[in-house]
Amino acid sequence: MFEPDTGGDGVTISQTEAVRHAEERGKILAVLREAYDQEMVTVTALLGTLDLGLCPVSPEGMQFHLRYLADSQYIRILRVRDLPSYRADRAGSQRPDQIVFAKLLPRGLHLLDGLIPADPSVRF
Repeated sequence: MFEPDTGGDGVTISQTEAVRHAEERGKILAVLREAYDQEMVTVTALLGTLDLGLCPVSPEGMQFHLRYLADSQYIRILRVRDLPSYRADRAGSQRPDQIVFAKLLPRGLHLLDGLIPADPSVRF
């Protein structure tokens, strides 16, 4: 029978990945906290800031994390199709469902500040 590789320390690869994803989500929220007084933050700026902070996230990974955080009501997102200038016949290379802006919501700030119960899928 197949046994998951624990690397000798009892932690499976999938557990390691889950912890990494939770830490990435925590760092995304922390970056958005720094920009709380701004209207929105571009996904490009988020990617660049995390890269400079030695926590690089792939564009696909960022899209996944932002959807999770929005579904959890920690952030608000805007997709290409939500933009006032969006026209399906002129979408260009961007997919209509691609997230382009994010904003930390009060619930996300409360999570960061420890005012609501911890979310095991978001680590600080």
